[in-house]
Amino acid sequence: MSFARFALVAATVGGLSFSGLESTSAQSVAGFAIGKFQNFRQTSSAAPVADGAQPFQFISAVLPGSATLNSGTLTFTGTASPRTYTLGANGDLNIIDTFTTQSQMDLAYGSGNYTLSMNTSAGTFSRSILLFSLFGYPTTPMLTVPANNWQGGALMIDPAFDYTFTWNSFANAQATDVIQLAIRNSGLNFGQFSATQTSFTLTAGSLQPNTTYTADLAFIRLAGFFAGDTDVGQGFAGLVKDNTFTIVTIPEPAPAAMFLIGSVLLGGICCFARRARA
Repeated sequence: MSFARFALVAATVGGLSFSGLESTSAQSVAGFAIGKFQNFRQTSSAAPVADGAQPFQFISAVLPGSATLNSGTLTFTGTASPRTYTLGANGDLNIIDTFTTQSQMDLAYGSGNYTLSMNTSAGTFSRSILLFSLFGYPTTPMLTVPANNWQGGALMIDPAFDYTFTWNSFANAQATDVIQLAIRNSGLNFGQFSATQTSFTLTAGSLQPNTTYTADLAFIRLAGFFAGDTDVGQGFAGLVKDNTFTIVTIPEPAPAAMFLIGSVLLGGICCFARRARA
């Protein structure tokens, strides 16, 4: 779903992790993030293509701290303003709007000042953050793993061995930009990587065999920042290009197959020993 993409990717802009929507913050509100997304899908060694279902998205989330979040409103320049937050199952507040074109998204959610009004059990807090598009969106992320690793539109991985993800260079990176790799339904969220990094090795045993995972490789541009205060944690605004892909892990060898392999290996060892004694 869309919020999974935001929770694992966009809200990590600048270091605020929404990966499990958990918080140990002493502040009433742990933090918040807003992001404009361009979404892609990769199914082979060819370049990613635009996500047909969710090509452009505006997503925002507010993470609870020591207080309970009751409701919230986002005010900004754009036809969608003001926009009311939805209360999530984990106690967060979120906005997820999908558009077919970037111009539609930019009309609804323009550049400039975004003001969040957050009603909590500790009171109502209002904070603002600037969302700038001065440097534009990042380069489109693309996996550059060997072509034969792709089968049937998915990346085939043997979870019993280390696997190295490789990707293209973040060519137009700024100093504060980051790269995020997340495997949504595994609980694994890697980053933030430096914008100069082009690979990551997943250790053996990190994934379950015979399982299908949805993963994201995102190039993230920091487009605005709120430093935080005694009541509300840090806030981040980002421009994100997200490449979604599917991982399928191969099944474990069946016991009978393992017995056969073991028998063949044992037979080979015995044959070698007999020859050595001859």
